[in-house]
Amino acid sequence: MDVEATPAEAVETGNLEQRRRVATAEAVDEALAGARSGRPVVAVRRFGEGALVVALGGHVDHATVRHVEAVLRNLHHLASRHLVVDLTAVRRCDVGLARVLGHARIRCLVDDAAVTVQNLPDELRGEYGHQIGRPASTP
Repeated sequence: MDVEATPAEAVETGNLEQRRRVATAEAVDEALAGARSGRPVVAVRRFGEGALVVALGGHVDHATVRHVEAVLRNLHHLASRHLVVDLTAVRRCDVGLARVLGHARIRCLVDDAAVTVQNLPDELRGEYGHQIGRPASTP
């Protein structure tokens, strides 16, 4: 899987937070475009050394959950400092996604990497909170 970097201007001039925002916006835009076409999307952007955004879009069914799990496992080494998972463009999702996100969070935390899950759909809140041992909240 190709991982696109953020635009050169943002990487050269922005701090890490600015680069994260740019990368998140790009990945979410791609995920939203895919969701409009009716297909599930996994959009990935790098925003710094060891820092990655993964945005999901569309209907995340059981097969897509398995694909997301494989993507997160394969890209784990690229998120050695920070993994951001954005679910803004998710229309409906299989509850199994909460388990996958919980496992990705554990892998990152074991490696001392930060994890941010943004815009968690209501149907995943209870299960994701159970996976991480506390109620889930959104930023």
